[in-house]
Amino acid sequence: MKIAPSTKIALGFVGLVALGYGGYRGWQMSQLAGVELTPVVPGKVSIIGVSPEAGVSVIVANKMAQLVESDNANFSAGDSSNGGGATQGAIKKRIPVREWIGVLSGDQNSLGKFVMIMANKREDEKWPSERVIWKQEDVEKAIAGDAALKKKLEEDINMTLDGRPLSQLSLRAFYNGIVLDYPVTLKIRLGKEEKTLVGRFQEPYQPRFIAELEKSLSEKNVDESMIAGTYRQAAEQLLSPDAEGRKRPLENIAETIRTVYDPAKIRGYIAKAEPLVKGSTVVVSADMIKTAVSNRVETNEGPRWEIRVKLTDEGRKRLWKYSLDNVGKRVLLIANDIPIAAASISHELMQGELIITQLEDESLVEEAIELISGVKTASTP
Repeated sequence: MKIAPSTKIALGFVGLVALGYGGYRGWQMSQLAGVELTPVVPGKVSIIGVSPEAGVSVIVANKMAQLVESDNANFSAGDSSNGGGATQGAIKKRIPVREWIGVLSGDQNSLGKFVMIMANKREDEKWPSERVIWKQEDVEKAIAGDAALKKKLEEDINMTLDGRPLSQLSLRAFYNGIVLDYPVTLKIRLGKEEKTLVGRFQEPYQPRFIAELEKSLSEKNVDESMIAGTYRQAAEQLLSPDAEGRKRPLENIAETIRTVYDPAKIRGYIAKAEPLVKGSTVVVSADMIKTAVSNRVETNEGPRWEIRVKLTDEGRKRLWKYSLDNVGKRVLLIANDIPIAAASISHELMQGELIITQLEDESLVEEAIELISGVKTASTP
């Protein structure tokens, strides 16, 4: 059977493309030989890639890029249009960029805050005004029988560990309780090494008896003597038999405290934070950026601005290698813990220049350029 001329042409074209692609691919691999995307520490200015599995997306609120938790676990700019506006940013949980960058830098102090926020346990107006911090390690010593620590813990919660109210009420304990402080751990890669970060997670705690008493009085106009009187009556009732002569159940406070830092619960908190950390790649750090300039571009919708970031040879090769396997994904330009813009990888990036387009706010663009330039000036010997 003869092959039609048009088919011959098509097959010939496919053959030429295949040969051309094979040669290009070989050249490509030779250029990137030895280039590894080993984790680097983010600096004041960084280009960070985030995988879809990280469960975040980019929106624009008040013309500023924001990283927010995504319902569909697809890191995209689907929400980063003008239509999103400030309202869309308000209804989605914002990613704490400063703490995220801190964790990627190996900062243990950032880890606890990052996990708390990702687990919806951030500090708010409900936290006590006076913080009495109790580390898990000391709580366990008190529970195990350390006399001095046990006495102090019972005074700070105004209850014995077996659930009995103390004879006198401490207003500090009544209003504040204690803040439990316990470790959370996460493994990250820094360079070629794996490092275990240990952060501290904090959570307010009050015994059930005290918390219920405070809630019952919270909307009443009471003074200290009335609070003390109500406390005595409630304590007497708790310790007296019920109508049928049976002892009332007392809270096992040692047990309930331990439920706060139960290992399974901590693993659940870590699971909220880990995908973003594991799915983040610091592609380019500050020392791999040469310059950044902005340009004004006229469009049908009005003026827009673009940022052109020129990279060193190392930065160019790292971004090139990253882009090869991540076409269609996005990278963030972060400066001073602020996400300036998100850029889509529409093709492999091998030219040593990253162009971020469609930016609306000239003042924010210029601030970004000044910030990047300032970082580069400060880092130049």
